[in-house]
Amino acid sequence: MTEHSPHNKTQTRTDIKILSAALTVFGHYGYKKTSMEQLARAADLSKPSLYLHFSGKEDIFIESMRFYLSDGLGKVEYYLKDKSVSFNERIVNALDHWFGRNIDLFHIDPHEVITVGNRIAYSEVNEVKMKFIDTIATAISENSNVNGIKLTTSALELANVIFLFGTCWKENKQTRPEFRKHLELFVKALF
Repeated sequence: MTEHSPHNKTQTRTDIKILSAALTVFGHYGYKKTSMEQLARAADLSKPSLYLHFSGKEDIFIESMRFYLSDGLGKVEYYLKDKSVSFNERIVNALDHWFGRNIDLFHIDPHEVITVGNRIAYSEVNEVKMKFIDTIATAISENSNVNGIKLTTSALELANVIFLFGTCWKENKQTRPEFRKHLELFVKALF
């Protein structure tokens, strides 16, 4: 991490604005084809102003990916707590906001983003992945008792299978509504 990294300080509104704008630019052009000029323009800042917040493109990319992952976990937790809809719908909503949002964001080969995303420490990415899986497993476990769902395997094993299924967003060219329809069928088959 760089000394200008928002990960090391409280994120300001400008930092969040930059990271949100950067995600869109990286998602559209990819890491290699994105310039600091494009990032500054997307955040409605000058290049010198952008450098006041981040040391360079790689720093912005890493922090935008951290921001994206953190935001995704927050959405997963939010949708899993929404008791106004069925358990299956909560799971589908959570998965759609974790995986499905990638379809809307990444207009390039998603493998490029994943490859460049490896600049974030593996342990850090793995920690987020495990938190996601644990959050899903906890929701399954808590709801199996309430809704009479009969589990033939552990909630953690099911959460791992759900995670693996969710990664298929990058394997074929599908729209987000198509992906969501597949999620609904998958969750219905599980529960």
